[in-house]
Amino acid sequence: MNRNIQIGTQTIVVASMIIFAVFSQTYKSANRDYTRFQYGGLSFSHLFLFTMLGVAFPDQFWPVQLMGILFELANYVVTKIESPTTKKQVLDIIGGSFAPGHGYIAEVHWLDRLVFGEYPTDHWWHPKVTDVILNAIGFLGGRWFILHAISK
Repeated sequence: MNRNIQIGTQTIVVASMIIFAVFSQTYKSANRDYTRFQYGGLSFSHLFLFTMLGVAFPDQFWPVQLMGILFELANYVVTKIESPTTKKQVLDIIGGSFAPGHGYIAEVHWLDRLVFGEYPTDHWWHPKVTDVILNAIGFLGGRWFILHAISK
């Protein structure tokens, strides 16, 4: 591996770990404890995952973005399940349902609230426009990093 790429990737990983530690929020779900990495309703985990995808696959912007959009659509579908029994079955499979007294208060960015309204309080699967935006920013940042900052 090119030494510059190795150093650059290590820098991104270390910076990500520091930011995750600073902006993490832990809460109890029905099955286990979860940690979310967000601030002001912005999910930093999306930013960093897509930064890594931009580094790894710099020429695949649209397929990677489509993957992120499909994930947000899946979140939307979960929020629209009306049958409590069906919702419980789905959440038992995918996880993310909150335990009573979980203590998690979703930080919802104003843009997400404007587009989707109120968020569910019984699980954390909710669609976010800001996630799609952070996905694109992260990917483009990773792409720029690998094509311009490192390869020079």
